[in-house]
Amino acid sequence: MVPDADLALIKILSLFAPRTPAPPPGIHPTAYVDPSARVAATASIGPHCVISAGATVAEHAVLMAHDFVGENASVGPGTRLHPGVRILERCTVGGSCTLYPGVVIGADGFGYRPDPSGDGLVKVPHIGDVVVEDHVEIGANSCIDRAKFSSTIIGAGTKIDNLVQIAHNCLVGRCCVLCGGTMLAGSVTLGDGVVLGGQVGVADNVTIGAGSRVGAKAGVNNDIPGGADYMGHPAGPASEWRRTFAKLRLMGRRKGV
Repeated sequence: MVPDADLALIKILSLFAPRTPAPPPGIHPTAYVDPSARVAATASIGPHCVISAGATVAEHAVLMAHDFVGENASVGPGTRLHPGVRILERCTVGGSCTLYPGVVIGADGFGYRPDPSGDGLVKVPHIGDVVVEDHVEIGANSCIDRAKFSSTIIGAGTKIDNLVQIAHNCLVGRCCVLCGGTMLAGSVTLGDGVVLGGQVGVADNVTIGAGSRVGAKAGVNNDIPGGADYMGHPAGPASEWRRTFAKLRLMGRRKGV
């Protein structure tokens, strides 16, 4: 007997996991590094990577292949970028992070207004950046948009699954968990330790308090207090949704209904 089966399984799997040797430090001949970029001697820059002007790649960072680091962007020590990661201009990724293939950090926020002429739309410029703090993991093909003015921030220790969209000006706390397909609209705030199930959608300017959990496919239109469990669409306290669903099922079984 063990007190936590999952933690025990992690130890067992770690014993059998294939040992992938760290790539040797240095810059692959096919990579492009701008003369003004700063790449640590212990960093590894793989085939066809691009390090733009003023960018920084810190000690023991690994860029595997076809990765792009934009102007004045930075990659922290020990961070690993899997193939095809894009870190756009002026964005920061902290130390000991893992970004899986296809991640995009710093795309423009999605903002438009009707053109005063009545013909088409006018794009809202987004001049901020993205700050990803230490020990963050971001799953494949997830996108984090730059802020309109300041920073979109991902707190230390947060884990983000595949196909997650985080819009401009979001503030994600420390050690949050965002499961696959989650969508955060602009200026959402998540407190520390928030857990969002798969395909949760959060409307703009909503705050979810620290330690709250939201069930899969929920639609969050209003603020959620800390330490709460919510589910459903529109999202409400989980206990209320369970009771409502149970009553609906009973109604469907009544004779003559």
